[in-house]
Amino acid sequence: MRVIAPRVCPAVETLAQKSASITIVRRPYADGDLRGAFLAVASAGVEAVDAAVRDEATRLGCLFNAATDSLSGDTTVPAVLRRGRLEVTVSTSGASPQLAGRIRREIEDAYGAEWAEYLDALASVRELVHKHVADAERRRRLLDRAADADLAGLAMLVAHTEVAAGGAGGNAGAPDDDSGTDGNADAASDESGLESLLAWLEGERRPPAPSRVALVGAGPGDPGLITTKGLARVRSADIVIYDHLVASELIAQAPAHAERIYVGKRGGHDYITQPQINEFLLAKVREAPGRLIVRLKGGDPFVFGRGGEEALVLAEADIPFEVVPGVSAGSAVPAAAGIPITHRGLSASATLVTGHEDPSKPTSDVDWELLGGLPGTLCIFMGVHNAAKIAEGLMAGGRRVDEPVAVICRGATPDQCTLVTTLGALAADIGRHGIKAPAMIVVGAVVGLRERLGGRAG
Repeated sequence: MRVIAPRVCPAVETLAQKSASITIVRRPYADGDLRGAFLAVASAGVEAVDAAVRDEATRLGCLFNAATDSLSGDTTVPAVLRRGRLEVTVSTSGASPQLAGRIRREIEDAYGAEWAEYLDALASVRELVHKHVADAERRRRLLDRAADADLAGLAMLVAHTEVAAGGAGGNAGAPDDDSGTDGNADAASDESGLESLLAWLEGERRPPAPSRVALVGAGPGDPGLITTKGLARVRSADIVIYDHLVASELIAQAPAHAERIYVGKRGGHDYITQPQINEFLLAKVREAPGRLIVRLKGGDPFVFGRGGEEALVLAEADIPFEVVPGVSAGSAVPAAAGIPITHRGLSASATLVTGHEDPSKPTSDVDWELLGGLPGTLCIFMGVHNAAKIAEGLMAGGRRVDEPVAVICRGATPDQCTLVTTLGALAADIGRHGIKAPAMIVVGAVVGLRERLGGRAG
């Protein structure tokens, strides 16, 4: 392979250093450079140069590929992801190389470098199973079980195959003398490792996975807003217990064997109460020891997500758990609508507050009049139903009648819509436009930036 260019990128430089089959010619393309070539790829990005390469390729009968949208070629080059022996190829048949590259990057995010090791483990398992299991139906079942393992299971598979591989080799641990003592011990160990692997694949026991609960924040609306760690937990889950506002695309990321349980609550329409969820969570932990149970919540579990209540229940029951924070709707939803909740010269603080408290409480913990006297931005969760009371209290505390307000419905989703109004007209406009939960109310001068920043207005 020859790369002809005045300058090359660092990635090409690295490839050339690693492979003697790649030669870099540091000069512009010249007519005659394609003599003897089978395939030419034009990627100068200068239409006249790329067209000249195409013309010479046509004249010489050389295949031609264009890395520019302005020229058509004889071939298409797919986007390829490699993880050891795992190779994933994405092609759009030349319709959109950019889309092929984007899909490859998304697959790359989902399948990290560790998958090369996992595939090696699966190859070892396949070799072991074919060597030691005579029954064809049992072989199929064992190999299906191995391929269906989640990430935690695959990691344990690597450990199992390292132990069991000696038994497949036939001479692992062979002694240097004729006593056979050490060899017998090693053979027994190898046999034990093989039996352990086959027992796990048969489902007789599970690998010792963490016996814990992960309280995971899914972020608001857009499934792409979950953190890398949060997504890894979902992909490793044995049970996913999820809320109303969690995107279905995230639930689909759970392994095929995972149990998916909906415990959604919506203002005035509780399918299950919080105490019932707490008890249900404990029951699932006790029912399924050794599994990873992911409690998946919209936004951040510790920001008006009642994650703290569930964490306390787990702590009091002495059940191991972890908290995986999520992107909070308090900042992400206004941002999706083109509203920064802090901005130099407009707002040096932001207050997150709930507009919907436990109706069984004798008194409110939220003093709207007091909040009305505070400077900065107010981000009000679940405030649509009490909008009139909220606006009245804020104005009584000093907020202006014409204070800018945004009501953002179904934030960070394709159905997001935003109503911009004033504090004085808030309740009437919510009623007139028929706005329903879920919605975030943002009060403050920063709302005025939406006109210039745009966002995902609906």
